[in-house]
Amino acid sequence: MLSAKEKASEMWKKTIKALKDVKSSNVSYLQKEFLSYCRQFRTYGSTFFIAEVYMSQPHTSHVRAHCGVNDCGLHLISAASMTLISSYDHRELVWSFDVRKPYLEVQSRARKHHLTIRTPQAAYIYMLLNKLSGQTPPVNSTTPADSSGGNPPKCGHSFFMPVIEKMFSR
Repeated sequence: MLSAKEKASEMWKKTIKALKDVKSSNVSYLQKEFLSYCRQFRTYGSTFFIAEVYMSQPHTSHVRAHCGVNDCGLHLISAASMTLISSYDHRELVWSFDVRKPYLEVQSRARKHHLTIRTPQAAYIYMLLNKLSGQTPPVNSTTPADSSGGNPPKCGHSFFMPVIEKMFSR
């Protein structure tokens, strides 16, 4: 059995060896490895929006969150603690949006969660969910396309407007 001093010495030797291995590696190879690890996260590639999220299930609560959408689904990260609150696959979600209201209604069929996501960018989240899930919005819903001829409605946060308009015009 090794003493604490011997364990520390052994750990130091392993660390020095690992550092030498990294220094001898090609930088682009290391970047590629790092990205391959990052791509394994469910939230990788998400577009995030600041939102107030009201939950009626599994418990009643209200939280300020970063609401992310990508090809995997919808992800909620607590703005206060930066921890993942929940992650939902597109297939388990049903969502609706009305341009007259600044929020998006989302229901998880599998987990029986009901969320109200309140943000000025609710229309963008709605369109991203539709686009990335491959689902088409219901004909009778009041969507951004119904009220603005196919373009997202203008709002105070229009920094990414040209990019978003180009993405949804395809």
